[in-house]
Amino acid sequence: MSQSPHLDLWKQRLGEIPEWVWERTELETLVLADNELTAVSAQVGQLRRLRMLDLGHNFLTAVPAALGDLEALTDFLYLQDNRLRELPEDFARLRRLRYLNLSGNRFAEWPGALELPVDDWLPPRPQQRGRPLLRVIRWDWERHRRPGARALHYHLHPLRRVRDFHH
Repeated sequence: MSQSPHLDLWKQRLGEIPEWVWERTELETLVLADNELTAVSAQVGQLRRLRMLDLGHNFLTAVPAALGDLEALTDFLYLQDNRLRELPEDFARLRRLRYLNLSGNRFAEWPGALELPVDDWLPPRPQQRGRPLLRVIRWDWERHRRPGARALHYHLHPLRRVRDFHH
């Protein structure tokens, strides 16, 4: 009997991620939001099929560099409403990721791991299912103002206005 490629542990008050989660290498979707988590093991890098990861609304002060090993992570990465101050440099390897939410964290400035030429963060030109691909990075502009970052944000949203992503 095969296990589902989707695991939803939303609001389970886990406190820490159970070790058995890292053994579920078939996972494509993993939701760990609202669990009072303070750390994520580097073992997350073993989940090579993961396309969507939700770590939002926890107490994370750091994420492991092993996140950069998740080459299949293409759909969503939610890190909003944590206590992050920086991202590991390995994070820059997630160039196929289409949606990243970093709002509600404690970054003093635009994360260095995202300081890449705009073309490196834009999706490939071809369309998928008749729609242009669009990379979205959600950022809390009211708390983190930096002119260069705002310009980058505009480039990443060629199909919509920036204010559309603040709500």
